Amino acid sequence: VRLILNKVLPSAIVDQMRDSPGTAVHIYESQHENPDLIWTDDSRIKVSQTVTRWTNDLYNAQRDDPNSIWKFPEEVSLSGTSGEVVVGGVYLRLLQANPSWVLRKPKQFVCDLFDALLDILAKGGGTGDGETLELIVSTMVAVLSAQRPLLEYLSALGHIPRVTNYLSSKSLPVVRAATLATHQFTNNQMCGSVLESTDVIAGLVAAMKLRPDMVGVACESLHNLFSGSSSNALVDQGMKASLIPFLLGLLEAKLKVRNPASTKAQIVTCLKTMAASPLHSEQVAAILDKSSVWKEYKDQNHGLFLEDSPARREGIEGAPRGVAGYLTQGQRPMPATPPPAHINTNTQLELP
Repeated sequence: VRLILNKVLPSAIVDQMRDSPGTAVHIYESQHENPDLIWTDDSRIKVSQTVTRWTNDLYNAQRDDPNSIWKFPEEVSLSGTSGEVVVGGVYLRLLQANPSWVLRKPKQFVCDLFDALLDILAKGGGTGDGETLELIVSTMVAVLSAQRPLLEYLSALGHIPRVTNYLSSKSLPVVRAATLATHQFTNNQMCGSVLESTDVIAGLVAAMKLRPDMVGVACESLHNLFSGSSSNALVDQGMKASLIPFLLGLLEAKLKVRNPASTKAQIVTCLKTMAASPLHSEQVAAILDKSSVWKEYKDQNHGLFLEDSPARREGIEGAPRGVAGYLTQGQRPMPATPPPAHINTNTQLELP
């Protein structure tokens, strides 16, 4: 019965029919537009007229033949809304606009959302799926940023290794989506533990090489990983992926990101964390000591530059926010004399 009802009515109304029939009737007779339900007068009229027609057809059929059996028309689905992408019974367009919305079935939604993401990534994220992929990714980032506890479900669902495998894809949209998803994983310690058993470091390096515009997000992901783990597994991955020379190259380069100061500060923190590894400290130090650019950055204080997150702005949403200062290579000497005073001859001093 529930399967048939879900083809006739939105799942939010069907759930209320089970939990609170009175509330279900109230919802049915009113209008709603939220992430759980889009229900209008036209929707109600369409369902009512269709069910009435089915009832009359069944009555006439059984009047002529009492043994007649009614079958639900398989091609009919009245519960959907034209043009809307629905995942786990949630309208993504409306959830993206209201990411703090309390989900009715949070674990099921997270599972369905990443199932939908992986389905599109497996197809290569082509032009036919471009808009849907963008909507799924933007909703994922918005919701997981607004509701961090949802990340707890991901550590046990098995999606994380499958997503990180796409970091090394050759498809630009796929790599972007995988990088943004991986960045969300790094905001949770349990997800971070799962990432330690994947090739996430090599994947992020490959992603940055293919998508230089994602360097800010990827570097923040690395910063989160190294800052949140005391394990040597990530340093092992970094050594195998030649992460240190790659990051040193980024320090020397002119990064095409919104906040290069913050990104370079995160890079320095990652390198210092790797240098502090008890198993790899000598090997890391040997590489860093040969770098001229490292000498210009290693003694600077980068704490002020880590507060503002570039990934929240560079990925897909929000406007850039300012930072308190600038990170530069070295420092310019202080002039010995003060700058000359600027006198505006066109302005006269007014006395009271």
